[in-house]
Amino acid sequence: MQYGGNIGYSILPSERQKGYAKAMLALLLPICKEQGEQRVLLTCHKSNEASRRTIISNGGKMENEIVNGTGRNEDSIIQRFWIDL
Repeated sequence: MQYGGNIGYSILPSERQKGYAKAMLALLLPICKEQGEQRVLLTCHKSNEASRRTIISNGGKMENEIVNGTGRNEDSIIQRFWIDL
């Protein structure tokens, strides 16, 4: 619940910035709803702008930020987003 979430995805570096993550998440959300979920949690590092944009473009609303580790850089800050289904 703190650092993970309901959904994870990864895109090969050579295939990034082609819209695949946005499409994958969009395709998965109706499946989550069919499985009875009312909302899903997604997290990303504060420094991961691409993942944040993917989540927000699919309806993600930031709940909060939490510190993971020392909190000395943006990679230690986890942003938590909820998407209502």
